[in-house]
Amino acid sequence: MTDRELAASTAPLLIMDVDGVLNAPRPRWNSRVERQHVRTSVGEFKIAWSPALIDWLRELPKAFDVDLWWLTSWGPEVDKLETLWQLPRQHASRGIGTVLPSAQVAQAKHGFVAEVIASGRPWVWCDDEEAIAFDEPGIAPHVAIQPNPKLGLTPDDANRIEAFLLGHQQ
Repeated sequence: MTDRELAASTAPLLIMDVDGVLNAPRPRWNSRVERQHVRTSVGEFKIAWSPALIDWLRELPKAFDVDLWWLTSWGPEVDKLETLWQLPRQHASRGIGTVLPSAQVAQAKHGFVAEVIASGRPWVWCDDEEAIAFDEPGIAPHVAIQPNPKLGLTPDDANRIEAFLLGHQQ
């Protein structure tokens, strides 16, 4: 990510992990659980998701001025999930642009969030392991959502995200 990319908009950011957030074995949405194998450059992975959750994510940029940034170990291969889930790519950017060894992912995520903080834009961070709220003066309004990795984002989490976005529209 570059400062120019962050400065291109003042819309709130939705910073989204995949595993444990969207890819979760027992989602709490009112829809069946879909399962599929996805092949990447590092292997094949079985993923599980709620179609209702993916529908919600697909519709979010239509309802709110929000910029989606993927911040996930899937790196550039998140495009395979965008295709599978029929998510609009023009609404998403990548905070991790390369496939990284597992040991480097947390550091890369926190480095990206430091850039987001420096941008001054409001943001929501959804990550089952790394999302934390910052209680320091001068940091833009933000919400950290750390879902149970077996459940992923819940409808209550979606309501929190929408309420935050509603309060930060220009």
